[in-house]
Amino acid sequence: MKAVLLGSKGNVTKPLTEILVSKGVDTTVITRSAENGKAIEADGAKAAVGSTEDVEFLTKTFQGANSVFVLIPANLFVPNTVKCMTSLCRKVCDAILSAGVPNVVYLSSVGATNPKIGFHYQNEQILKEKLPNVPSVSLVAPTGFFTNFYHNIGTIKKDNAVYFNVERETVEWYVHPADIAQLCADLILNPPTGEKFKKIYVVSDCAKAADIEKMINDALNIDVKWISVSDEAALQGAISIGLPKENAELLINLYSKTYQGEMLNDIKKHGSVTGTHKLADFFKADFAAQFAN
Repeated sequence: MKAVLLGSKGNVTKPLTEILVSKGVDTTVITRSAENGKAIEADGAKAAVGSTEDVEFLTKTFQGANSVFVLIPANLFVPNTVKCMTSLCRKVCDAILSAGVPNVVYLSSVGATNPKIGFHYQNEQILKEKLPNVPSVSLVAPTGFFTNFYHNIGTIKKDNAVYFNVERETVEWYVHPADIAQLCADLILNPPTGEKFKKIYVVSDCAKAADIEKMINDALNIDVKWISVSDEAALQGAISIGLPKENAELLINLYSKTYQGEMLNDIKKHGSVTGTHKLADFFKADFAAQFAN
């Protein structure tokens, strides 16, 4: 079996690479960086160094692959990042078709059912438009990443607080990157049959504000408060650190009360896969180590 992965050494692609290599899969990882290429090869995979904007390069790299894992990141600080993402998605789809890849696993996101939420709605539509004849296409939809809490380290150190446009009693769903990687590996090793473009949510743990406060306190011995702010305050905060307004709005809407019911209903509609990682363990180990740096 041969698999090609986009995402270089990112926090999903790296553990996915390790799982596939351990299963004996001929794994190639695409990266722009020759330096990352060395690290990828040290993990037992092959590195294909080149640009994901180059359809000819992608097509050549995808040749003979049983599966392609597609990760198209949202660069929050690039104006009109959705436009950049859709352009890349079309190129990746063209290469998949030219190479005749039979199984595609696309890393989407919660909120991708609405163009006002997050960054993957348009790309899901492109996949459905361009890949209807590919035998298997899966849409993996993570909830909030555990690792997104790293962005709150600055305000914890400054204010002993984390700020979200989420009410204290709202139960939020979170996922560890390793659990995302495991689901993607399963879809590569055993391509699903039946429903095309199946949406599969992945969740590791859930928590309310008080739970997060306690877990951070237990991990750091700091009395941290969760401060709920309005959507407008969160939007202005995102803009103040350099996010273009159109990107900031899509990001803030992922947490907005306005869309919480819609997102939760879609998770219930499609169902979810539950991972094994827990937030408390993450805060005590990875988060505490990152906080100490």
